[in-house]
Amino acid sequence: MNIRMISGLLGILLIVAGPLFAQAESEEAIPYTESAEEELNEEDDPNWLERGRKEGKILSRLPGYEFKIDGVIFTGYELNDYDQVGRPDTGGPTKDSAGFRVNRAYINFRGGVTDGDYKGWGFRITTDIARSAELGDGCGDTCSEDNDNDVNLKYAYIYVPVPFLDRLYGQNSVRLGQQHVPMVDAQDGVSLQRFWDHRYIDQSATEKVGMSSSTDLGLSFIHRSDYLGIHLLLGNGEGYHHQNAENVQNSSVQNLARGEGDSYGMDLYGMFSVVPTGKSKTYTWAISTPFRLHNFTGVSDEESRFFTADVSSGPGTFDILYREGDTRAKRDLSYGLESDLKIDFGTFMFTVGFGNVTRIDKRGAVTTWRLQPGTSTGSVDDTLNRVENRDAVGFANYIFAHVRWRNFGAFGRYIRGTSTTSLSSKFSPIEQTSWAGQALALDAADGQFGNLSLSTADNSIDHGEGRYDNIIYGLTFFPSAVANFFRISVGVSELYGTNQTGREYRTNVFERYTGAGSSTGNTDTVASQLENNTAIKANLGYGSNDTLVLNDFIGSKIDTRQVFVRAQFLY
Repeated sequence: MNIRMISGLLGILLIVAGPLFAQAESEEAIPYTESAEEELNEEDDPNWLERGRKEGKILSRLPGYEFKIDGVIFTGYELNDYDQVGRPDTGGPTKDSAGFRVNRAYINFRGGVTDGDYKGWGFRITTDIARSAELGDGCGDTCSEDNDNDVNLKYAYIYVPVPFLDRLYGQNSVRLGQQHVPMVDAQDGVSLQRFWDHRYIDQSATEKVGMSSSTDLGLSFIHRSDYLGIHLLLGNGEGYHHQNAENVQNSSVQNLARGEGDSYGMDLYGMFSVVPTGKSKTYTWAISTPFRLHNFTGVSDEESRFFTADVSSGPGTFDILYREGDTRAKRDLSYGLESDLKIDFGTFMFTVGFGNVTRIDKRGAVTTWRLQPGTSTGSVDDTLNRVENRDAVGFANYIFAHVRWRNFGAFGRYIRGTSTTSLSSKFSPIEQTSWAGQALALDAADGQFGNLSLSTADNSIDHGEGRYDNIIYGLTFFPSAVANFFRISVGVSELYGTNQTGREYRTNVFERYTGAGSSTGNTDTVASQLENNTAIKANLGYGSNDTLVLNDFIGSKIDTRQVFVRAQFLY
């Protein structure tokens, strides 16, 4: 932890705690003895507590306190859909695409002081369910559990008001613990998730495209007033399924150049919101600017270095490898803009919102030095290599709307973002290095120049044309025309797009079947075996180093579609 970070945290703590210490020092000390307690608990004096207050033998002010338990359940049914070549939805510990499901089961424990000197202090603890394979143990889809659901911690934080700032403007508080991330569900009166208002259907757009997890551990400041909202959070950056620096990756050139993996650094999340409509309950218009400074402070220099040595074979036989990158690659930048309008006439409500998210995936230069014995007696190879990398940039644009009239509603959202090599609902940064520059780096990747084929280059280089489209829409029924405690929706989601070369994501029937051979024991698909068959490549005019893509000839456009019934119950 560097000096700047330590001084910043101390400054925040002094601002928050200073008035509290001053308040505590101003209160008169209250004497306490066992005899006094016995005297106050006399059974024949039902007013012992009030008498004790007046006589100064116990706390002069015992504040009011509020405690409640509530929660929410997201459940539903997912139709077993089939893709373009007849494959059904896949199952597994992380899959929710077939059959009945429970997607969320929150239980909230909330408490707070409602009166007295410490009015506004409080806490929240929220438990949730999560797929075992999604927890931070790295087991992926291979988890085997008696029950694929585990109970985990969603929120656990305390909040403290900052009264001396309240006297200046608005309501101000700080929170410490595992808590909401501003660009998903800000607590300053303007929440992008609440404007979307269909979390039981899907995540808010900023979370869906990968700008941030919904929760992180850290220290936040929240300002709330009629026309302005500010929510800032200094957090770990790994979200709530991983601890800080749980999976630092620095062993490869790509790890270092792209700043991949976790970090010891802290992210600065934030969102500033302006509400021109102020206190109006009928019309709410908000303009919000979410942002995230990845690894804003606290990055360790060791994250950008890698050293390994093999001297096990004795004198004269060794292999020493040292790589050094730039911590700049860890400091990505994400920012966005969203405008939302909500109209509420009681039995009729309409909301529309649109926005954009951009991520600058910063890159850094990597120097590799290797020292090992040469091919001739007594010689040593001393290899020094430096790779320069340009920043990559990704973005996503989105628009959504939903309407309700009495017991019936409808919703829809469209997201379009950048994509690279695989179809996903999260946007991917696009390489900014020129075609020639990428080709040169790809050609040199195997240590030789001049053996890169045109077909391999065409299929591997990022042309900057990858895009994906994610659409979701449906109808909703509310049993109560005025309440919102239960609702159930029928809808459809779709995902399709183009890869980095501008070609549609495709699939073919040979990708359905495993191509395991009795001699090799591999688990490739039949499609991959055909693509690597030298005789087939030769008959099609491909060289041995050329890349054959079967989908270019017989592939069908991938349109991942999911039909669902999803419900929400608040209690």
